[in-house]
Amino acid sequence: VADDLDMVTGTFKGTFLGGGHTSTQNQNSRPLFETVGEEAKVTQLNVAGRFGTLGNPSQYGNAAIAMLNLGTIENVEVNCPLQTTVSRDLVLGGIAAQNGGTIKDCVNKGDAIVTVHAGKTILTCIGGGIAAYGNEIAGTGPKNGVPYAGTKAHAGRFVNCSNRGAVQVSVTGDGVGVSSSSGSVAGLSCFGGICGMVMCDNAVFDHCNNYAAVSRTSVSESSCAGASAIGGILGSCTGLFNDWTDRGATLCYNTDTGYQL
Repeated sequence: VADDLDMVTGTFKGTFLGGGHTSTQNQNSRPLFETVGEEAKVTQLNVAGRFGTLGNPSQYGNAAIAMLNLGTIENVEVNCPLQTTVSRDLVLGGIAAQNGGTIKDCVNKGDAIVTVHAGKTILTCIGGGIAAYGNEIAGTGPKNGVPYAGTKAHAGRFVNCSNRGAVQVSVTGDGVGVSSSSGSVAGLSCFGGICGMVMCDNAVFDHCNNYAAVSRTSVSESSCAGASAIGGILGSCTGLFNDWTDRGATLCYNTDTGYQL
């Protein structure tokens, strides 16, 4: 039990065997690992407590295990609720911010309830119960600041994962329209029960389930001028699944009807 554990920086290349134990952080602000490498594995671990603050809302948000997963995260349960207000780009993912590897047999139970104040900037807000992005992010566009995957990005696999934590985001603005040079808008908002956004081919959702509400609400007129999407499993797909039957989504269910956009 600790208030906030330090993040293992760099690329973790080994095997972290939790043995079914629970790590409790009462004021969590960051994930356990910066990057889980391609040959690495994190398994049999429970993470509990709550997020007191977000150490870096735009890079890893409320991810409890990894900012970027390129390896395998398996048999992990996270119950770290979050309730906060931010005024910058935001990612939400109970297990990982970016999944370019495999997340298997994992459960998120922690609610993420966030108010985003757009101020006078155009913000990108992406989130899911398990991961924000279903792929590795290569960088952000120099002109629009929107994240992109790139041609060599790893696509993620979500296998037998469940989300039981609500994803509820409300956005406020300053009453300035998107056409104004001093606009106050949320430029891109995508939220899903399992994953917020996929940006490249070959992402896999296999036997995944969402049991919780997903919502993105506009509190003021200028907060809704950008593009927004929500979904029970995946919020938005800007890539193409090569083969929907074998490589896309297989027997995934959403049982909650609490959508609001």
